[in-house]
Amino acid sequence: MKRLQIVIDDHNAGRMDVDQFFEALVQLMTELDEEEKRHAEENLTEEELAVFDLLTRPPDKLARKDKELVKKVAHDLLRTLKEEKLVLDWKKTQ
Repeated sequence: MKRLQIVIDDHNAGRMDVDQFFEALVQLMTELDEEEKRHAEENLTEEELAVFDLLTRPPDKLARKDKELVKKVAHDLLRTLKEEKLVLDWKKTQ
């Protein structure tokens, strides 16, 4: 969203013409398509992929076994957060 807003702001400010604006939008769309495909390839939801990326920062080359383990941890962590920690009135208890 931030990158799209930057492209729009640059166009509105006159820093790029219509052709450059179109090319920037096409490039942004291509990058988004690749990211959408990535979560399907990794067999993770978008939320799980975000947690997976946080756990593997900086992105190192993981062995297949380790990568599967981190995926399982991301899945379990997200499920635990949703079921137990991210509840209404969470501030009322320690």
